Amino acid sequence: MIALVIATLSVGVSAYGSFSFHFKPPITSAFNHSPAAATNGALSPWVQLAGTTAGTTYFLAHPTAPYTDNVTDFRTNITAGTAYFTYYSGYGGLGQAYTLGGLPTSLYFLEYYSSGTFQP
Repeated sequence: MIALVIATLSVGVSAYGSFSFHFKPPITSAFNHSPAAATNGALSPWVQLAGTTAGTTYFLAHPTAPYTDNVTDFRTNITAGTAYFTYYSGYGGLGQAYTLGGLPTSLYFLEYYSSGTFQP
């Protein structure tokens, strides 16, 4: 039992996630991802931003590299507030863990930061 708890803690899965992304040009190397967070069984996962200066595209993905296998739709050009995702068929549900991916919406952007919380 202790080994299971230690293994869970080392993976870094929490009930909800926080993130702080730093986007630097060029677009080809600007992708950011958060640590994994566990689902709560909700049908509507979300991301809530503390604010940003540029439109950003967010999505939820499998928590293993290369983080490109998205499990939700994309939310584009988000700068503030809360955005809700929709899981693709077969994803979500209680006990799964996903990471939040983020990428500048514009191909041509200036360096900026984005932070907030998310619930897969």
